[in-house]
Amino acid sequence: MPSKAMQLSRRAWLAAMASVPAWAGAGGVDLGIQSFSFKALPFDAMLDACEQAGSKSIELFSGHIEQGWDQRSTTAGRKRLRDWRVREGEAYCREIRVALERRGFHLNAFNLTIRDGHSDEEIDSTFRMTRALGTDLLTSSSNVSSAPRIAPFAKQHRTRVAFHNHAVVKPDEFARPEDFERAMEAEPHWFGVNLDTGHFHAAGFDCLAFLEKHGERVFALHMKDRKADNGPKLPFGMGGTPLGEIVRLVQERNWQMPANIEMAYPTDDPVREVRESLAFLRNALAG
Repeated sequence: MPSKAMQLSRRAWLAAMASVPAWAGAGGVDLGIQSFSFKALPFDAMLDACEQAGSKSIELFSGHIEQGWDQRSTTAGRKRLRDWRVREGEAYCREIRVALERRGFHLNAFNLTIRDGHSDEEIDSTFRMTRALGTDLLTSSSNVSSAPRIAPFAKQHRTRVAFHNHAVVKPDEFARPEDFERAMEAEPHWFGVNLDTGHFHAAGFDCLAFLEKHGERVFALHMKDRKADNGPKLPFGMGGTPLGEIVRLVQERNWQMPANIEMAYPTDDPVREVRESLAFLRNALAG
């Protein structure tokens, strides 16, 4: 755990960076926010928080818009959510698109997880919702084995799917480079990677080496700082994830992938933490 003096030093430095203009696209890199960073807030308040933090480029977490999402763990709740997606999800997402455009937000991706338990009808509705929102990028924490089932829907709807990783290596879950590679083999055009940089580092893998090898197939980044060996999630600059080097590599190669901050550690002020994380990345890009 960093000392109080280190925390104060970091705060002072980031306060100085607050004068940097709060716009997405710093140095040619789309610095956005995963709306999960404000998971406790309802949709409109979440948008307020993103504005206050300093970016209007967002990856929309499905829990912010889906009716009954918080009841999905029960059998009845899961059925209601599935029925809502199939019957009402597409039309509701068109309304959400209007709301985002009215407030000047850029939706860089939609985040909805497709797992083995999804029916074909529900998978199809997920892609219809994604397109109704006005994006062609779906991020998903799927099973590796579900990729071949998802592939024909991605082709049909002409929608890219970026598979998301976690830190713990488990059978049929995305964590290792070879898990991503297996999925990308199932669909060489529409499938790619949503690289969670913090989880990848915590699992013992090299983010920069992976990007050097697969950068053209990384469709989105989750920016998160963690210690190695499945260590804790920490404020930017206090873990071991090479976040500055990552965004500079994206800038250098001109890769068109959003770098979305996903604030996932306990805090009494997530807006401040996301704002400071944006300042950290903008400073890295500014050199």
